[in-house]
Amino acid sequence: ERMLGAALTAGIHKAVHVSTALVLGDTGGRVADESWTRDPAQAWASVLEETRAVAHGRAQDLSARGLALTIVMPGMLYGPGDPGPFGRLAAQLLSGRLNALAFPDLGVTPVHRDDAAAGVLSALDKGAAGESYVLAGEPVRLRELVALLAQVADRRAPRFTVPTGLLRALSPVGSVVGPSLGLAPNLAEVIRSCAGATSWVCSDKAERELGWSARPLREGLVDLL
Repeated sequence: ERMLGAALTAGIHKAVHVSTALVLGDTGGRVADESWTRDPAQAWASVLEETRAVAHGRAQDLSARGLALTIVMPGMLYGPGDPGPFGRLAAQLLSGRLNALAFPDLGVTPVHRDDAAAGVLSALDKGAAGESYVLAGEPVRLRELVALLAQVADRRAPRFTVPTGLLRALSPVGSVVGPSLGLAPNLAEVIRSCAGATSWVCSDKAERELGWSARPLREGLVDLL
């Protein structure tokens, strides 16, 4: 908010705010676009989701005050050197330590980090002020994503799934259980964010107005490997 406010005061001719598709909330199995309105009755699944949504709103407020601002909303980022949850999950799979998968029905729209970076530059060059653009690949379930990664890596996909009820029971010791499953240690929050949720979005607007596209998921996973 302070940085974008300073940009407005200084008369910067164009700015880009990197938000996230998470600000749209759980899409309930549907594929959303930039016009999607998050259900105000839907509780925040995590502090991450809440703070990113608040930041998104503050950026929109500054845009309304006259800042020439374009917002980009990437899906789930992935790529080489990823220190996040999917990066940890991939590392476990590649080392042969991923025997069971948690939240197999979690719906994500992965986007390669380099494609997301290209989308930021495209938004700076071509994006219309006051507009938002989703940057995401194809919608998949986590089980499909992990199976494809196992296929391209010539590894065995996990044969078992971890019941969500068991994870809830283990949440008090999440700092130990979470990392062993490739999850964050704040297990209760992870469960709220991932159990049965979908964050499915489409990039038709970015493709149409920015000339942007995401590489095929298989190609991106090969690069990750």
